[in-house]
Amino acid sequence: VEAENAKLKEELTFFETLVPGGKDDRLTIHSLRVEPSGAAGEYKYRMLLFAGTGRRSPDFTGTLQLVLNVQNNDRSDVVITLPDVRTAPDPSYKLRFRRMQRFEGVFRVDPTAKLREVQVRVLETGATQPNASQSFTLSKGAAD
Repeated sequence: VEAENAKLKEELTFFETLVPGGKDDRLTIHSLRVEPSGAAGEYKYRMLLFAGTGRRSPDFTGTLQLVLNVQNNDRSDVVITLPDVRTAPDPSYKLRFRRMQRFEGVFRVDPTAKLREVQVRVLETGATQPNASQSFTLSKGAAD
């Protein structure tokens, strides 16, 4: 209950900073968090995606992409992109919303590897460049 209460307070603080009737229609990522889920090599993430404040903002349709910076057991750095573009599209990374959407998920890395950083990219359908991106660096204790 306390964790949920803290999350709601965090979201309320964000909404209190919004200016009603603003004209900014760009996509933004807020409150990005990545943390171990408890299972070895498993991490959960959450964020708020905000598509603009204009009254006539169209629905945003696109995909979420995670870029993981991982250090292997042999100390070499590896970059992993989720969803894997070489496989079939993953519907759990699809986005469709009007103004705001909370997005949560879970991903796994090799339990012997150390997750260093997660970059979130949001791409509109048909776009080759992200409309928004944000990075989250894990603290040394959370990644070990």
